[in-house]
Amino acid sequence: MEPSTPSDSTAQPPSSAFSEALASAGESGTQPGASFAPGFFGDFLGDCVQTNTVVLGAANMLGSFCPRTVCLPSPNAAAGIKPGENESPRPIDRFFYHYTFYGNVDVRTPQAPDAPPLQLHRQLLGFEKTFLGGDASIGLRLPFLSYGGDIGYESRVVADMTIVTKYAFINNRETQNVGSGGLLITVPSGGTATFFNGLTGLRDQVQERFFAVFLSPWAGYVYNLSDRLYLHGFHSISIPTDSRETFFISNDVAVGYWLRRDATDLIVQSIVPTFEVHVNTPLNNRGPDPMRAELSDTLTLTCGCYFLLQRAVLGGAVGIPVIGESRIEALATYSLRF
Repeated sequence: MEPSTPSDSTAQPPSSAFSEALASAGESGTQPGASFAPGFFGDFLGDCVQTNTVVLGAANMLGSFCPRTVCLPSPNAAAGIKPGENESPRPIDRFFYHYTFYGNVDVRTPQAPDAPPLQLHRQLLGFEKTFLGGDASIGLRLPFLSYGGDIGYESRVVADMTIVTKYAFINNRETQNVGSGGLLITVPSGGTATFFNGLTGLRDQVQERFFAVFLSPWAGYVYNLSDRLYLHGFHSISIPTDSRETFFISNDVAVGYWLRRDATDLIVQSIVPTFEVHVNTPLNNRGPDPMRAELSDTLTLTCGCYFLLQRAVLGGAVGIPVIGESRIEALATYSLRF
């Protein structure tokens, strides 16, 4: 009998641990967090509803409270109804926490030209679970809003819940390119903001709520331009069931760069800087009207960085509105994969 031919270990080029993690991306819940490009940070939609409130006006030199009509963000659209809110076009198993600070939001109206700006904090809790071999997923977002800045703006409210459905009709395990689509359903499950609740001698004011359902079909993609540079995006249209809410189109495009990739590192396996462009275009409700929500054209540039750990993703970013009502956005995110 002839002896067996020994195997040639040099016949195939060696593969790194990171490349092996990418090739096995089909088992989405069992792969290192560094094996997938992180998603979007997101942006502030900037809608508002006129609300009668009592604010400490700059024109009042005595420092007393003055009744004003200002335009405050609503628990509907400020709740994160866009697909690109801490989201990726790729289905992934995860729990997540997302924090956004919207600073110096302009709430002035012709009735209150000197109203001070609003400071808004949004905390978003949610999860995403894949099925169909990692090609589809369903997720849930539950937002919490905290208004502040002026004593007349002080309020906290649980905003509307959003259900996120996702299906990747292209999900290449080798190139990591993805083409996907789905539907967001925002249901009027949240509460109603009440202002100056508990302040002595002041009557509570309740913000107008329209309790509309938002249906947002979307399409998204992840395309790797090279081994380190990738492009991803979301394009959607949001349709409310109540004409008093705003019917709008959103386009979100971003580029990310793998500055560091090392699947063997026990702490920080990847560092990914990212740059996002967010464009929101309302198709109705552009002018001020106390009987409906208002939304203006917005263009926001977001710069941030992700740090990918073994099972988690940490990120922070700053958004600079080029067109819109807010002046600054600060975002932080944490996702835990399972």
